[in-house]
Amino acid sequence: MSAITITRRGTGPLAVHPAALRLTPQSFGASDVAGAVRGRVRYPRGWSLEAAAPLAWFARPDAQEIALDEPAVFTLELEFGDGRRVAWTRAFDVRLDLQSTFDPQRHAYPARNSARVIGEVGPRRDLFQRTYRLLRGPLAAAVYAGLYSDIVQLRLEGEHRGGLCSGMARWAGLRALRGDGGPPGVGALDEIITLHGRQLNDRALLSSLYWFLRASPTAAYRAVRDDFLRTGKSLRALDIGVPKPWRRDIARAVVRQGHTIVPFRIRQESARLAYIDCYDPNTAHEPQTIELHLDTDRYSYRNKVSLDDARVGMIAVPHAAYDEPGTAFLATIGSLFWMLINRLSAAAPGK
Repeated sequence: MSAITITRRGTGPLAVHPAALRLTPQSFGASDVAGAVRGRVRYPRGWSLEAAAPLAWFARPDAQEIALDEPAVFTLELEFGDGRRVAWTRAFDVRLDLQSTFDPQRHAYPARNSARVIGEVGPRRDLFQRTYRLLRGPLAAAVYAGLYSDIVQLRLEGEHRGGLCSGMARWAGLRALRGDGGPPGVGALDEIITLHGRQLNDRALLSSLYWFLRASPTAAYRAVRDDFLRTGKSLRALDIGVPKPWRRDIARAVVRQGHTIVPFRIRQESARLAYIDCYDPNTAHEPQTIELHLDTDRYSYRNKVSLDDARVGMIAVPHAAYDEPGTAFLATIGSLFWMLINRLSAAAPGK
């Protein structure tokens, strides 16, 4: 099987290599065509065909229209003078090499997501006020003491040391979309903490719910691929290591296991195999790579996800869901429920 490759750099034009395929009986492996009186080629959607010579054609792909999730299959049919009809088939893998405008060196926060590097971080009421809309009084106090304080923390020690990966990923992604590639300002870390808390916004939670329930890494990859093909930009981050909704340990795993990265390049080798190069807040400017097996809907990433693990999905929420303060009704309900569970647990016999 041969291949064609579609490339793009940033918002530049899509390019196809080679720009045209020359199809002849010999290219299909037909060695003896003596006596052939006519022929035709059946070709897939997204391609055009023109005659180049007797029993020779040029096939030209349209980068916007060709199928990306299956090989491009061509069939040559020859009719011979004695009435025989013979067919040969040839397939071409479709490869992609698409790089967005996101650049870890220009857009990412220069420090790693580590308390040893950034310093310890905890919830702050001034940043809490920037994070949500229409959240006041006792309900605000419940969210602040509940889910917000659970996720907005970065500690050197403790069972749950926390992290700011979601805020760092969204901060970097939004900088790229706004065209801001300068050095981080004095308030950059405050912006990161604010964005990190916005994962509890109703808009962010509802946008995540679709991907969480779908639980498909392949679908998340295709969303990123579509962004790159349409715009040449990294419009979304990827939450990886996310437990699939049917797991028995879902309540604990969904809080402890997720991690957020920003994709900036995809390399699809075939309909079965692809790679995503990404910015990982845990490694700062050092790019990392996700390996996806699209046919089995599994992926691997460093020491966090293995190809043998079918219990993790992937979430692909656009940065736009984090760009502005939003309501937090769902987080309020969750925090009140969380506080109730903790009180009941504390009041149980033996506590």
